[in-house]
Formats: sequence, C-alpha cells, structure tokens
Amino acid sequence: MLRVHGSRASSFGVLLWALAGPVAAQAQTPAESVSAAEGDVQADGQRLFDEASAAYNLGKFADAIAKFEAAYALLKAPSLLYNLGQAHAKAYEIDQDLAHLRQARVLFTNFIKIRESTGEAIGDAKERVAEIEAEIAAKEQAAAAVPRPALVAPAPAPAPTPTPTPTRRRPPGALTYAGAGVLVGGLLAGAGLAATGFVSRGRLVDQAAAEGTLVPLSSVRADEYAAHEGQAAAMAYAGIGVGAALVVTGAALLIVDHVRRGKPAAAGKRARFTGAGMAVNF
Repeated sequence: MLRVHGSRASSFGVLLWALAGPVAAQAQTPAESVSAAEGDVQADGQRLFDEASAAYNLGKFADAIAKFEAAYALLKAPSLLYNLGQAHAKAYEIDQDLAHLRQARVLFTNFIKIRESTGEAIGDAKERVAEIEAEIAAKEQAAAAVPRPALVAPAPAPAPTPTPTPTRRRPPGALTYAGAGVLVGGLLAGAGLAATGFVSRGRLVDQAAAEGTLVPLSSVRADEYAAHEGQAAAMAYAGIGVGAALVVTGAALLIVDHVRRGKPAAAGKRARFTGAGMAVNF
C-alpha cells in the first residue's frame, strides 16, 4: 500500500492558501490472486511515489511533477492527481508562471470529478480550485492594467534634397572664332577700301584744280577727272558697304555662339570644318 507522505504546511508563496504535501495514493483493491507482473507495477509505482514525495519535500517541484506523473501512469490512483495539483501550485510560488496554476486547476478538477463519481470524499479540492481561479483572475487583471507603450508611427524620412546639376558652359566654339574673324576682317576691309577711295578722290580733285589754274580744262579732260573721281568715290562707298556687311555677319556669328554656349553641352553639337567650308552641327 502507498503510505501517506507528509502533512499540510502553511504556504510561503504569493498564493493565499496552504498547499499540503502529497497525500497517499489509494491503490486499487487487489484481487485475491495478484500476478507477478502486477506486483512489479505496484512496486514501481510505489517507488516513483516515494521519489516524488522526497523531491516535493526538498522543493524540487519539477522533479516531483515528473515522478508523480510517472507514478500515475502506472497506478492510475486519483489521489496522485491531487498530489500533481499541489506540486504545480508550489512551482507557481517560485516562478510565478500562470501555466502551473492553470494545470493545477485542471488536475484538481479532474480529481473532484473522479472522486464524486465513485462517492468518495474530495477534501478541500473545491476550495483549492476556487482559490486558484481567484489568483489567476487577479494576475490577468493586473497584467491588463499595465499600460502598454503607445505605438508611434516612425517619422517619415525627409525627402532628399535634389542636387542641382551643374551647368557646364561651353567653351568658345568655331562660330566665335569665325565671327570674330569676319567682324575684324570687315572692319579692316571696309575701312581700307573707304580710305583708299576717299583719298584717291581727294587727290584727283586737287590735281584737277591745280591743272585748271594753269590751263583751262577742256571738256574731255574734265570728264576724265570726273570719271576717275566717281570711281574713287564708288570704291570708297563699296568699301563701307562690304565692311558693314562683314561686321554684321561677324556679330551675328558671335551672338549665335554665345547663345549656344549658354545651353548645356551635348555631344555631337559642335562646329566643324569640312572640305567645302564650315558646317555647324545642331
């Protein structure tokens, strides 16, 4: 027979009740003839019960739970369910894990059902269940009352500041050099032709006047001087016109290249010289 192990002791944990030591498992009434195998099962069950009781008294509740479970697997004694419930309740006093209390509630409840179905006494099992449920409710209520940190949405990352693309101004192109050349050439050519024409005409006028003071000029001679003076004047005016045209052309080339240089440089847009002259790629 399994013997009663230990007596009820006062609780030192957070629970308000006193958990008793393991009670003796009630072995089933043996038949008049017990086989050798059944005797071995009873012996193993008793040994496991004794080991579980020793672990319980030493406060090694995890070991006690394992031993009580192994003993129940062999003996199927309802009192072992009560012992398991007590071991789980004691384990809760140490680690405050509500899983132990929930398991103890199940074990005590099953113990009550089995004993009541057979008409046997259940002791204080119902009081234990009530106290465990009260403790679980208090713990769950306290956990629910703890304010949880508010979930704050992370601030959006600042939009990256666009880096302005540096505008690379084009270096002076062929149009600039061509325009400058045409402009300077027009000034020189126009000034040269105009100066030559006006100087020549002035000399002819002076020569005709000097010659007329000595001998009156015949009509033929006067016409000759007039013709030469007209040619000189025409050359002077032609020089002015050609020079002005070249200056305007050169200035236009300079303006065009200046405008193009203000735009971002792009490949393939440059002036080039060909065998037929200057060509500009746009």
